[in-house]
Amino acid sequence: MGLYLRHSLGFFLQLTPCIELCLIPFAEWMFVCRKRLAMIGCAVFCAAASALFPVVLFYPADTKLLSLSLLANLYMLLMLLILVAAFFWIVRDSAEKKLFVVFLTLLYAMTQYVLANLFQAILGGRVSAEIYSPMDFTLYVVTTLVMFPLMVLLMWKVIRNYLGEIDFQNIRREFGATILLSLLYFVMLMVYSSITPLDYQLYWWHLMPTFLFTLVVLGIFYWFLFQESIHKRKESEYQRTLEIQRLQYQNITREMENASRTRHDARHYLLGLHEMLEKGETDGMKEYLSNIIERVDHRDNEFYCENQTINGLLQYYAGLAHDGDIRWEAQADCGELPIQATDLTVLLGNTLENALHACRAVKTGGWIRVQIGQIGGSLVIQADNACAKVYPSGRCQLGEGFLPAEAFLSGKLGGGYGLRSITLTAQKYGGDAGFRFDEETKTFTSRIRMNLHPEIL
Repeated sequence: MGLYLRHSLGFFLQLTPCIELCLIPFAEWMFVCRKRLAMIGCAVFCAAASALFPVVLFYPADTKLLSLSLLANLYMLLMLLILVAAFFWIVRDSAEKKLFVVFLTLLYAMTQYVLANLFQAILGGRVSAEIYSPMDFTLYVVTTLVMFPLMVLLMWKVIRNYLGEIDFQNIRREFGATILLSLLYFVMLMVYSSITPLDYQLYWWHLMPTFLFTLVVLGIFYWFLFQESIHKRKESEYQRTLEIQRLQYQNITREMENASRTRHDARHYLLGLHEMLEKGETDGMKEYLSNIIERVDHRDNEFYCENQTINGLLQYYAGLAHDGDIRWEAQADCGELPIQATDLTVLLGNTLENALHACRAVKTGGWIRVQIGQIGGSLVIQADNACAKVYPSGRCQLGEGFLPAEAFLSGKLGGGYGLRSITLTAQKYGGDAGFRFDEETKTFTSRIRMNLHPEIL
């Protein structure tokens, strides 16, 4: 009975942490079922496979050590393939990201295996032909207690937070080469372990350090691959954002000019109609036209601040808000700024475009409040607006104050780069941007800070 339990628990310690580590980095909404249910289901499958392991292995007295190792490795490989297939079906994300997590977990499994065998060789070598001898089992317990919590933290705090930053399209060749090397290493380790007798001390004592060193090198490869992917993604995204900024600046400037010209022409038309109607009895229509003229005059002549770019943008978006029956309130106190007009246009334009988009999705009672001013050596912009709902990315917990742009997904058809563009523009001037959604008041807040004196950074 003790032999059966030791082999079942030893197999369970090797198998179960691997699939659980694969599931940890992915957010709840990426699963075809509840994440907790998926993790429990995988653990139950591992328990059943572990209970069956000693039965499949079956130790007759005359079993050769070679066939015993090979049978154990083949059974382990079969269970791993089943779990990986289930993992790919359970998690809804790109195949590259899932493959990346699988091979990171495989590094953990191979490291545990190599360390357990290396320590056993150091402590005196194998004295038993069992797959999980008492010393084997003890070493797997110890290595699991030490390594598994560290891997959980790595998956949860590092891989989970930055998995969305990895763009494997930019490093397809490097990614493929690293995965191929990992696969070759795994196959080589399994082959050597399967064909080498368990009591062959030369293998465990001399080759295990070599395998361990190779694992360290592979781990370094994965780290550089991870960093290179993020770097290339940010570089690509920055170049794309610059192009979007240029187009947005041209579009917004053109729209502002067209809107101003249209309102100017409409004013003259309305004045002519007003004079004509004065001769009739249509008092109601006359009052209506007077309100229209007053409204157009108010929009054209409303003054917010000395800065022409900010003043023009606020006038433009005030007109769009009034046209959409969205309550508008804006305060600005700033003059000339050491910030390019294109950057101000993109930053404030994106912020107010997002606010208008959110207000149009609100059935009634849309509102926008904008505050712009200088605090110390920084330009601070805060925009609050009505917002029915947001689309969290799953990378941050909502309700914990101001969050980065990566915490939210675009609600626009086809996606967008508005929040990311705002953040990059703020960072260009040594500043930052944060965003918050208040579920109770249904309010979305954008807070942006830009340093006006970069020379003191």
